[in-house]
Amino acid sequence: MLTVILWILSAAAAMLLCALCPALSFWWLVPLAVGAYLALCLVYVLALVIISLLLPKAEPQSHKEWCRHIIIGSVQWMLTLFGFSIRVAGAEKLPTDRPFLLVSNHRSNYDPMITMVALRRWRLAFISKPENFRIPIAGPFIRCASYLPIDREHARNAVVTIHRAAEYITDRGLCMGIYPEGTRSRTGELLPFHNGSFKIAKLAGCPIAVLTIQDHGRRWALAPRRVELHVLAVLDEETVKAASTGTLSEQAEALIREDLS
Repeated sequence: MLTVILWILSAAAAMLLCALCPALSFWWLVPLAVGAYLALCLVYVLALVIISLLLPKAEPQSHKEWCRHIIIGSVQWMLTLFGFSIRVAGAEKLPTDRPFLLVSNHRSNYDPMITMVALRRWRLAFISKPENFRIPIAGPFIRCASYLPIDREHARNAVVTIHRAAEYITDRGLCMGIYPEGTRSRTGELLPFHNGSFKIAKLAGCPIAVLTIQDHGRRWALAPRRVELHVLAVLDEETVKAASTGTLSEQAEALIREDLS
C-alpha cells in the first residue's frame, strides 16, 4: 500500500511539473516520476528517523498500535522493493475473536517481516533476539509495538520474557509469535524445539497456531522471490490446558516437520 501511495504521489507531482512548465514535454513524465519517487522515499525515511528518536528507549507502559501499522507499511514497502512474492494458505484457520501464540520454523532474517505483513489482519508481535532492539530506526518502533527481547543465554531472563509475553496476550489482547528453534536454521533443516516457548500459551490459556514458512527462492534473476506461509493447525485452549509443554512442542514440531518434508 505504501508503495502504491508513493508512486501515485510521484506521478501526480510529475504531471503537475509538466503542466506548470510548458518547456517540459510528455517524455519527461517518466524521469520526473522516478525522481519524485526517490525524493519521497528519502523524505519517508527521514520521517522514520525523526520519529524513532522521539520514541521511548525503555519498554512502554502500553501498546502503540500506530507503531505496528508503520512497521507493517514500511516492511511491505521494503519487501516489494526486494522482489518478494508472498502467498498464505490456511489463514482461515486462525482465530479472529481471541489472541493466540504463533509458532513457526525459522529459516531467514526475513521470517518475522514476511509473517507480520502476511498476517497484518491480526495484532501480532514477536519475541526476538536483543540485537534487533539495537537496530537504528527499527529498534524503537518494534519496542513500542510490544515486541519483546529474549535472552537465550540465561534461562532466568528468558523465563521473565515468557511470563511477559503471556501478559501481553491476556492484558493487551496481542498475538505473540515465537520461533521454538531458538535461532534460524542456516541449513534449512528443522532444529530441535525448546519446550519453554509453549509455556507462553499455558500461562495465557490461549490457542497455539502452527505454521511453516517455505522460501522457494527465484526461478530466474529478475523473478519475484516466492515465499509461502502454511497455517497447519490451531491447537485450541482445551488441548493446551490438558497437554504438557513437552507434548505441545512435540505436536507442533511433528506438524511442521511433516509439512516441510
